Amino acid sequence: MPPDRLLSTTPRSQRVAPATGALRWGLLVLLVLAGAGPGAARAEEPAPVDLARELRRAARTDLPIAERVAAAEAALSVKVGGDPEAWARASLALLGAHDDELAAWMLLRATHEGLRPSEWVTTGLLKAEILRQARSPSDRSYPPSAALVAMGLLLGRGSARELFETWPPTPVVAACLADLLGPDFAGGDALGVRRNLETTLPLRNDLGSAASNDEAEARAGLEALVARGEAALPLLVSQAKRLAAGVPTGHLAQGMDVLSVLGQLGRREATPVLIACLEAPQGWTRYAAASALADLKDPAAAVALARQLVYAGDPFRARESWDFPGTTESKIPPEAWPSVEYYVIDVAAADALLTLGARGAAGWLIRNALNPARRNLRIRVAQDALDSLRRHLPGAPLPELLVEGGLPQRFEAFEALDAWWRMHRDDVQLLAVTFQRDDPAFRETALALSTRLTQPKVLELMIAKDACEILGAAVTPALTQVVGGAKPGAQTELARALARTRDPAAAAPLLGLLRAPQGFVRAAAAEVLDVYAGRDPAVVTALVAALDDSDCGVRLAAMKGLAGAPPAAATLAAVRAHDEAQHVERCGADANFGWARTTVLLVQEGAVHWPALERGLLHEDRVVRRTAWDLLRTALDLPEHLFDPLPVPGAAGTRSIDSARVLKALERRRAP
Repeated sequence: MPPDRLLSTTPRSQRVAPATGALRWGLLVLLVLAGAGPGAARAEEPAPVDLARELRRAARTDLPIAERVAAAEAALSVKVGGDPEAWARASLALLGAHDDELAAWMLLRATHEGLRPSEWVTTGLLKAEILRQARSPSDRSYPPSAALVAMGLLLGRGSARELFETWPPTPVVAACLADLLGPDFAGGDALGVRRNLETTLPLRNDLGSAASNDEAEARAGLEALVARGEAALPLLVSQAKRLAAGVPTGHLAQGMDVLSVLGQLGRREATPVLIACLEAPQGWTRYAAASALADLKDPAAAVALARQLVYAGDPFRARESWDFPGTTESKIPPEAWPSVEYYVIDVAAADALLTLGARGAAGWLIRNALNPARRNLRIRVAQDALDSLRRHLPGAPLPELLVEGGLPQRFEAFEALDAWWRMHRDDVQLLAVTFQRDDPAFRETALALSTRLTQPKVLELMIAKDACEILGAAVTPALTQVVGGAKPGAQTELARALARTRDPAAAAPLLGLLRAPQGFVRAAAAEVLDVYAGRDPAVVTALVAALDDSDCGVRLAAMKGLAGAPPAAATLAAVRAHDEAQHVERCGADANFGWARTTVLLVQEGAVHWPALERGLLHEDRVVRRTAWDLLRTALDLPEHLFDPLPVPGAAGTRSIDSARVLKALERRRAP
């Protein structure tokens, strides 16, 4: 008897062009190799099953039935692959007097491989066979079969009555019921199963209609589910839990409908399972979950959506590239790469965050999906990112050249967009929607995010700080709540996170850290206060005072922080009074102090100090080049891609600093 769960692991969309046969067979080979035991290389191992050939043999009515049954069993021994239509044809050919049980297994397999009921049921063929077997007990050549009744129910057809004439169910009936009712199905309670079927069958029929290829039928099915409202929630949540764990390929289309309806119902009870689906093993599930969360508009999902954007280990992100990423990033052979699907999960997550009012997601999209220098993305990824920004940032310069132009035109359009973003990113009215930072469920998740910054896990620290940048001011209260009671080492991480929110309210807790007993905590706070020095005079006053701190590291950090201060006579006088010779006398030689002081003087006095910093960018020592560039970039808010300090200056292919652009940025920085 075939196994009672025939799962396909081939990722394939039911709404976008499916993966080619080459990819499907490539995955099949990988699965076969992965499952081979120690004796896999022995000479007596049987040859691989030719799946297409066996399905053709099973469907041939001119062959002896024993040969056809053997072919069907051989086909079922293959775990993954095959044309769902071929599975269905072979199954239909075995119905009736031949082998109903085996036919039911093959129909179940057809649904797992991607059979959509409307493709067959509407022809009348499958419907006629199922209904004739299930409802015509007087026709002795086609006796009622619980297996086929279960198969009919799975496809949204038939009656459940015959299922309970023999109980407990056979393996194939149990497999069909598990597909209908979920993996927790237990065949011991016939009454409970029957009540479940009778209660949920109308909802399941609506789901079947929603997955139809017929646009009108699909729309009607989705509208019917949404109209059912709260009554549909238990079934939909149960189905979504299965999606989070991974489902056969044939269930993905219906699963995406499930998630879509959960979003449209607007019930926050669905938020946890939709968040779980963001970590599902199938890309289309993740995409649909992010889209559903955009519809649901629950701020409690914001932290999970931000994590989706910043987690570098996402296995689906590499597929968004134009080019094959190489054997170090993917096991997919180069010849199969053009057919690999991509899901635009990140764009969907960013769009959901923008819908919630988290404007930092716009910056993420601009940097990661529209920057031609960052990575070579497929057109759909960039186009979807552009469309999302157009919906949420109607005032931004968003020409189609960002996607469709040549490389020079794309760079020019990107530079204009990036400059616009830097000018407007702190505008609290940038989005039409204000983030609901006081929502109790969000406050709970934000507090959990902030607490991660107190734990010694490097990856989680990186993810949490990046997420804070995307969520912005919404997480400031949680960070402020945690920072006071955190250990000194954790306070430095929390200080960096407070700076990345770019929230003026974050200046107060950072000024509090500037009074911490530990010098390294004061230094961490002083250095990141450059973000707020231009918006809060109290910050500049505190940084000037910190130039005389007893700790040399704090004095250096305070000088770096003053790079964010606007031109002012008092600031200039304080910097002049703390020259490099004085610092050397107190703390010993420290080239970084000199570079930091020169950067502050550049902002305070103007272009006369640019040649000195330019020499730093051209220095033979890479560490000096990096130090000078980081200070200059921070002081003038220059994009990181403008200069690469790693290559040796003058080497082939290196990009020199654009002095005109630096001086223009300096002019803006010094403007009243």
